[in-house]
Amino acid sequence: MKKIVLAVLLIFCAANVFTIFQIEGASSAAQGRNRLRGVRHIPSETSPDPELERAILQTLTDGDFSGGEIRYYYNRVDLNADGNFEAIVHLVGPSICGTGGCQTLILQPARNGYRVVATIGLTRTPVIVSQQRTRGWSDLIVYVSGGGITRGYYVALRFDGQTYPENPTVQPALGARTKITGKAYVSDEVTPTNGIALRPGRKFD
Repeated sequence: MKKIVLAVLLIFCAANVFTIFQIEGASSAAQGRNRLRGVRHIPSETSPDPELERAILQTLTDGDFSGGEIRYYYNRVDLNADGNFEAIVHLVGPSICGTGGCQTLILQPARNGYRVVATIGLTRTPVIVSQQRTRGWSDLIVYVSGGGITRGYYVALRFDGQTYPENPTVQPALGARTKITGKAYVSDEVTPTNGIALRPGRKFD
């Protein structure tokens, strides 16, 4: 009986992971149809970062690891033109993703590592850092689809002086003729082996 239950759980977790990668793949195809002309695509970093991992782990709970492995993708970008590089971190895992997307963190350098500027749910890769700014911070443009949305669309997430909106799906869609400019970060294909596995207690040299 225990073997049967274990087998069912393994199948369920595998199905969830497969669904996540299907969702991200469908998003990429949809974005391709929008043809982001002039937007440079930049892949994420490939080396684990101890300070980033500590900041990420502080935003998560034990329950976030209950569904299986969590992987992260990140780039460092100066979002507020202060000469320091913030981090755009995209998290992927069965317990933190849904049909509308996964979770993205905006982290700002602080005295003891990083502080969380924003936790943005229901996001997909890439995250476009616009040339437009609001209250001194770059607008972030993301693609919204899934979760009952029949036709995907782009939205601009604008800084309000403290943070970015946490739910892209309630933001107004950019018009079909809106020219999107900037750089697209975390421009990776999301797969079971891409990104960096988040390992609590990882030892760094």
